[in-house]
Amino acid sequence: MLIDASLAGIPTVELRGMRQEPSVILFDLDGVLLDSWSVARQAFELAWSKAGLTGPPPLSDFADRLGLPFPKILAELGLPGAMAQSFWARSAALACEVKAYPGIERLLETLRERGWLIGIVTGKAKARTIDVLSRTGLASLIDALSTPDDGVGKPDPAALWGCLNKLGLGRRAAVFIGDTAIDMEAARWAGVDGVFAAWGAHRELAPSSYRYRISSPHELLEIVPNPGANPPVLPLSTPALRSLSPNGDHGAAASV
Repeated sequence: MLIDASLAGIPTVELRGMRQEPSVILFDLDGVLLDSWSVARQAFELAWSKAGLTGPPPLSDFADRLGLPFPKILAELGLPGAMAQSFWARSAALACEVKAYPGIERLLETLRERGWLIGIVTGKAKARTIDVLSRTGLASLIDALSTPDDGVGKPDPAALWGCLNKLGLGRRAAVFIGDTAIDMEAARWAGVDGVFAAWGAHRELAPSSYRYRISSPHELLEIVPNPGANPPVLPLSTPALRSLSPNGDHGAAASV
């Protein structure tokens, strides 16, 4: 039985009672779980061309906004809204090229074995999210989704809270793992520790914008060993763990 009954085809674990301690790990999708930038870039370039625009497309500005719903990205860039349909169509046609980052499947399996529930908060439309999760073999490892189809998107903290609500009253998230400033801002406003996933990021973020920085998926297991446990104080002198060093400031610094 699904915790989020709307997620046909994505099974989940059974709730083991209401708990106030953290029991959920929240992830962004693109750039964290999935390596999808090549597809997004190709789709953006095609949409730019079909809209009759000239010159090089603003790929850097586009990448900086990953995590936002695509129509909002277009609005912020002053681009025609008609680009969305071309972008989505091309993205769907290239969906088979999207792959999970190395180590992601095993990471999710290990987290679930330890008792964590897994939620995704993404700017990608729900139907496309479910499709790509199924294609990459991750669907069975996800317990709930929050997408713009729910009526709210990052950086609004309600996007994270909505995902938690789908998992049951009183659920709390230990961390939110993302690769953009948008993700870290959403985490801060939601009252959740932000974890910067450097492996999929297009640019380095200010250390003040996140609680932890990790350079590979397996390093997350050093932060969240068991549900309800407090994140460890990691030794700064240990070379392998330097990227996990906590920052005292949670200040603020876009999936398509």
